[in-house]
Amino acid sequence: MQHVKEAERKTSSLRRGMRFATVVFNGHLFDTKFFNAAINILEDCHIDFRVTEWQVGNKVQNSSQVTMQLFSQDSETLDKAKEKIEKEAALKKVTISAVSYTHLTLPTNREV
Repeated sequence: MQHVKEAERKTSSLRRGMRFATVVFNGHLFDTKFFNAAINILEDCHIDFRVTEWQVGNKVQNSSQVTMQLFSQDSETLDKAKEKIEKEAALKKVTISAVSYTHLTLPTNREV
């Protein structure tokens, strides 16, 4: 029962028909303030997000990598946020890779 409650908590903000994207940012994400700018863009566009993986460079010559999952009610909003983030990434010389988009369909209570 504990596992079911944990799964329900993790998906409570997700709704059937949402758009889902996985994005990987690579570069000097923190000293260029790119990560802060990306989060601001997502919040301004009302995109829900979750950081799923961090690899933080601990020396000046090492870059950082962050993998995020993005959730939106529609593709248009997600695409608009993606365009703004791509412009910011180009300015800060950050690469965006492994981008995948999915139409999220959650199981019904009967299927769980």
